[in-house]
Amino acid sequence: ICRPELNTTLTDREMEVFRLIASNCQTDDIAAELHISPCTVNRHRENIKAKIRVRNVAEMVSYWHQNQMK
Repeated sequence: ICRPELNTTLTDREMEVFRLIASNCQTDDIAAELHISPCTVNRHRENIKAKIRVRNVAEMVSYWHQNQMK
């Protein structure tokens, strides 16, 4: 049975979204700053959560700070 490996590397855009989420920015603010739709921000957030294997935004922020991402 084929089980492809999940690509866990975050894209540059996902890193931008992640940084803003970790800075406590809201979806609409992130969308405005990056000139993307709120739906796209939500999709990036869900992709990030899957890639770093966390369940919610609080765990995302904790991951960000524990790994001292920039």
